[in-house]
Amino acid sequence: MSQDIEIRENRVIVTLNGSIYSKEAAALRENLIEYIIKGYTSFVFDFNQVRELDSTFLGVIVTIRKRVMSTGGNVTVKNLTSQLMVLFERTRLNKIIDMGS
Repeated sequence: MSQDIEIRENRVIVTLNGSIYSKEAAALRENLIEYIIKGYTSFVFDFNQVRELDSTFLGVIVTIRKRVMSTGGNVTVKNLTSQLMVLFERTRLNKIIDMGS
């Protein structure tokens, strides 16, 4: 997995590429928590180039969402493949996370 994190209009934009597994997900979680500590409360995950992911990464999204929601923030995911969209639907994450365009 590769990732690019940038700040645009006070939002943390996380562009992901490749396959995301537990080791990469844990490191990314710690990195994103640092942005929360710095005061950022809006996160966008762009899945345009993601081929597959495991459940650990879903936990990362839930963790980030839980932390930012308590301060009025939000998490958006966008550009999901049809396969990843099915995963979000089966886990019902599409009910609690903004599925952006």
